[in-house]
Amino acid sequence: MKFSIIINTHNQGKFIYKSINSCLKQKFSDYEILVFDTSDKKLNYKFRKFIKRKKIKYFHSKIKFTQPEKNQMYKIYRGLKKSKGEFLCLLDGDDYFSLQKLKKLNGLLNRKKISFNQDKPILVRTEGLRPATAM
Repeated sequence: MKFSIIINTHNQGKFIYKSINSCLKQKFSDYEILVFDTSDKKLNYKFRKFIKRKKIKYFHSKIKFTQPEKNQMYKIYRGLKKSKGEFLCLLDGDDYFSLQKLKKLNGLLNRKKISFNQDKPILVRTEGLRPATAM
């Protein structure tokens, strides 16, 4: 598996469909979606049916910490442990990917040795971790 997309969400039901759909509509197919949710509300039937797709793994847990940031980091940590991808992509439950995101990242990875990407690609070489080119 090339990419693992870790989505962390908490009470973002208005946005989570768009977030997951942006992953499912990618022009690159070698990926998994891991959704880590601490929402208060139970999932409705439509959403339960939606997340049963093969590429999606859904994990719900109760809030563990009083600070939201710690809960977010804990969900990302759990995602790292469960992921099978060679590369990780983090996505908040109220955000989304462009349709070409994974395809472009894969192309960049195939052409250059990069280890980190943040929004607009700022590429970092693995040897010496010096900044490379920006896109």
